[in-house]
Amino acid sequence: MATGNKTQELTEVQTRTQTTTLSPLEEKVLRMRRGLKAPVNMALSRADEGHPELVSQVDAIEQRVLEAAGTRSNPTKQKIVGALRHK
Repeated sequence: MATGNKTQELTEVQTRTQTTTLSPLEEKVLRMRRGLKAPVNMALSRADEGHPELVSQVDAIEQRVLEAAGTRSNPTKQKIVGALRHK
């Protein structure tokens, strides 16, 4: 019978465990496809690695954005944040 052969085949099959290491990009793609969260301590990759001029330009842009965001004083925003802090 066919079922007897399948049982015999299943008992003869050996399983192997293989551990592989994924690159950061491969891990990111798998997490995105499966909807998994990234660990809190996972480092962000930068596309500008190996280009020092580009790194300095990006850092300068980030610094200007942070300075511009910090200097704004919006009274409505301050009122909302103050109310939330008292809760």
